Amino acid sequence: GLRWVSAELDRDPDMRFTCWVDSVRGVELMTAALAEAHWRVDVCVELGMPGGRTGCRSAHDVDAVARAVVASPRLRLVGVAGYEAGLSQELTDDAMAAVASHLADLRATVIRLGALFEADHIVVS
Repeated sequence: GLRWVSAELDRDPDMRFTCWVDSVRGVELMTAALAEAHWRVDVCVELGMPGGRTGCRSAHDVDAVARAVVASPRLRLVGVAGYEAGLSQELTDDAMAAVASHLADLRATVIRLGALFEADHIVVS
């Protein structure tokens, strides 16, 4: 998939593409897949949630993934992403508190990583 993205970026330099990554191993695989690319691919580090299937589970993991992205010659750190809808499908006070807590963690992550971002406009998704 990333080789296709790279070819599309070669074909259309105005194309915008951003993906998420949640592990240092993912950064390594992406970097290897893009070894022949002429462009750096924009990446957001994914902040996970307790019990979730994807995303970094700790600030330490987020920071390690962000540093790996910055060190990659084929990737560019442009933001932080998370998926709060997986926390609950209900509108209870507990569910809303869980969502608010996750969004507060997302905000804190953006602030903490501020000096590492490689874009003028930071993506928060």
